[in-house]
Amino acid sequence: MNNRGFTVLELLVAISVAVILLTIGIPSFMQIIAENRRVSYTADVFNTLNFARSEAISRNLSVIVCKSADGERCSPSGAWSDGWLVYANLEGDLGEDDFGNGEPDAGDVHLLSNQGLKGYTMTSPDYDSHVQYIPAGRAAPAGQFELCPANGKIEGRIVRINAAGRATTPTASTPDCPDPQ
Repeated sequence: MNNRGFTVLELLVAISVAVILLTIGIPSFMQIIAENRRVSYTADVFNTLNFARSEAISRNLSVIVCKSADGERCSPSGAWSDGWLVYANLEGDLGEDDFGNGEPDAGDVHLLSNQGLKGYTMTSPDYDSHVQYIPAGRAAPAGQFELCPANGKIEGRIVRINAAGRATTPTASTPDCPDPQ
């Protein structure tokens, strides 16, 4: 032994212990991050839909949520997980999108946008390109969005829109997410 601090043997033991702790801890930490991301993304979708409904009621206008990769224009052929746009239809008749296409027209008001869900897919069997809330707060038809993680290590989530237009996140149901490749 010498008085210069750690010996080589003590250093190797310390490094070995650190490696073992990291090997055990990092996967658990990554699982926590994945769970938090799922909760956050589910809340983003839930809050967006309830915001759109609330704005439709309070403005007494049609409010539309559409797929949007850039946050400015709707992308009907894009994916919901690329992002979305919420806008109020100021020029149409009560409860009507001017052209019925779920696309903002001149004079419509941009209310909110989302830049997408990293590491997730979001699909909807009920809403191909947009959800339209009428001034009464209803979205026709009732439907759902399915959020699935790309890595498949945690379960996905469902956000449903009921007949009254309210978004819900039922805890007992999960989407049938595809297995990651």
